[in-house]
Amino acid sequence: MKPYFSIIIPTFERASIIERAIQSVVNQTFLNWELIVVDDGSKDNTREVVGQYVRQDPRIQYHWQENKELNGARNKGIHLSSGMYILFLDDDDVFLPSHLAVLAQYLMFHNNPETIVKTTMKVVGKGKMETTSESLSGSRDEMVKRYWYNPQNLLTFAFHHQIFELNQFDENSILADDFNFLVNVLLLHPFVQLHECTAIYYLNDNSRSLRYIDRSKFDNKIANPSNKHGTTTLWH
Repeated sequence: MKPYFSIIIPTFERASIIERAIQSVVNQTFLNWELIVVDDGSKDNTREVVGQYVRQDPRIQYHWQENKELNGARNKGIHLSSGMYILFLDDDDVFLPSHLAVLAQYLMFHNNPETIVKTTMKVVGKGKMETTSESLSGSRDEMVKRYWYNPQNLLTFAFHHQIFELNQFDENSILADDFNFLVNVLLLHPFVQLHECTAIYYLNDNSRSLRYIDRSKFDNKIANPSNKHGTTTLWH
């Protein structure tokens, strides 16, 4: 039986914290899932840490690749996935135990592959008061405008696998990795906002969202463009 959800964790040099993210998937009350960990070229002991879970649970996979940055790892995970719906979990965040169950309850009843569905999440850390992410409900114009001014990551979104037949992550983009993809698909597909809070997004010194504005990363990418065209895209 194919999994209902494919969960993709892209990771790089996060052996010390990735167990929390993986365990949050293992703890799900909805059991029909697969977890694909894409190691984007780590040189630490990520393979050993994830391997412990792979040996214990046949639903968990580990794949190592030469470094292609975050969007390259996401695309690899999509290519390897076999689930009806695809979800993304960063290696420093967690799903609450009800996350998949809440999504499945809605998706199984409505069953529209064109529709993008999301829940809400708690945002904690970096001296920030614990908050809940803003709802994106409303008309299409209101929703896209709300997202434009308050970008959210992929943590609580669920996408039918068919959406990725025409929409891939831009591997030449080095900043705002989620932003371009989400703006494009939110303009093209129906969207449903569920109001249950089912995930925790942790802000810390190593958060990817903070590294978007890391000057050293920017300078390194400009000096050493890695994509096949020899040019680097910041965003579109």
